[in-house]
Amino acid sequence: MRIFYVLQFILIWIAAPSYSYEIPNGISVSKESGNYVVYIKGDIQSGDSIVVERIFKEAIEDNARIEIVLIDSVGGSVSDAIDIGRMARSWDSWTRISGYCYSSCSLIYVGGSIRFTTSDAVLGLHRPYFAVQPGGEGPTTDSVDGLYGEVKVYLEE
Repeated sequence: MRIFYVLQFILIWIAAPSYSYEIPNGISVSKESGNYVVYIKGDIQSGDSIVVERIFKEAIEDNARIEIVLIDSVGGSVSDAIDIGRMARSWDSWTRISGYCYSSCSLIYVGGSIRFTTSDAVLGLHRPYFAVQPGGEGPTTDSVDGLYGEVKVYLEE
């Protein structure tokens, strides 16, 4: 009897191979019909591009592709957003706003080969800025120029 349940589970798993998992920093992944969907929700944190890169490598190993990158974020790390946007573009992935997309989130959004939103999605843009911790030093001219230059090059790509 036990073997019957094991075989039934295997047949169901083979017939409809789909799964999802969540990564603690607001990134989750689902796999449907051989394609991955990456969902980025919340702040874009330093290191998120490394996490997304691992997901892209996992898709390669599965002979799958990242079909859609869903985003719902108020922004965060500019360099990570640019890296994720570049990955989406290199894989010909679509990007979709499923809620809010402010600040550096827009850099992921523009990376999609096809970009779309839900009817109630909100896209908000502003110029990049540097957050300064209380008692900390402000940005230097070189760091501001470097960030603006990095964003300009990315958008021209």
